[in-house]
Amino acid sequence: DTFEEDTTPSCTYPSGPYSFTSVGDTVAPMHWPLAMARPDESTEADLELLYCDPDVHSIFIQIVWISCPYCPERMREIALHSGDWETYGAKWIFIITDAATPAEADAYTSGQGVSFGWSTNDADNSEGASIIDSSPIYTGVPWTGVIRASDMQIVHDEADGTRLDIVSIAMELAPP
Repeated sequence: DTFEEDTTPSCTYPSGPYSFTSVGDTVAPMHWPLAMARPDESTEADLELLYCDPDVHSIFIQIVWISCPYCPERMREIALHSGDWETYGAKWIFIITDAATPAEADAYTSGQGVSFGWSTNDADNSEGASIIDSSPIYTGVPWTGVIRASDMQIVHDEADGTRLDIVSIAMELAPP
């Protein structure tokens, strides 16, 4: 019997403290076991898996409400740039906070023309039900936050009344 040593480097998620309350926070290794993956996704909605994927450079968290009159426009804008997300290694997690189930969240997301990312209502967040939905980082919707995948820190968020240039941010976080 020969013993072969595994020389594959392991991937270790950044250590805490973890928070999801402001820019500069390191985000906990959250996952959403019931989140619905769009057909383009091959993994589950798991920040640790995304951190360990060398092709992922940014993770966008999009919070919307089904009842929000401004959210469909933002969702369509995101959907229009699907090629950019692929090019720049950006992944999207859509949190539809007033959806009763992840399936209802997914129906909303697909109804807006989104064919990538994951949809959830955040009720199955591994760090605690609705941990993102109840965060003080946002006060209104639509809201976008951006996590830099290299260190899992929140690097951008939409303050009230502002709109992030999401494509420029994805480009900025992608390697040259």
